[in-house]
Amino acid sequence: MRSQVHNISDLNMDDTELLIVDFYAPWCAPCLSFAPIYERVAGEFAQNFTFAKANVDDSMEIARRFNVSSIPTIIVFNKGRVIARYSGALSDDALKKALRGVLQHLSPEKQSAGG
Repeated sequence: MRSQVHNISDLNMDDTELLIVDFYAPWCAPCLSFAPIYERVAGEFAQNFTFAKANVDDSMEIARRFNVSSIPTIIVFNKGRVIARYSGALSDDALKKALRGVLQHLSPEKQSAGG
């Protein structure tokens, strides 16, 4: 299966509706344990969100801009505006619940993903 997760440098954050960014580092153990969960959930919610990753070592300016001080940090954007933020390695269920909450908050008709 082809990955549903983009590199943050490949996207225009201000034009992307419902963008989720995983701020991580390759040397971060919690980030490494969270990565397969993020990939799996990205596949399930691909119709509703655009998923991206930002290596904080390579994307320091973006991490600084959004005050990412611990990793992993997940930030949900809507056309460049932060609408939700989560710190730490979330479980599969916790990430799905968070994303369903974002969809519910934005519009009830977008709740179709993730059952």
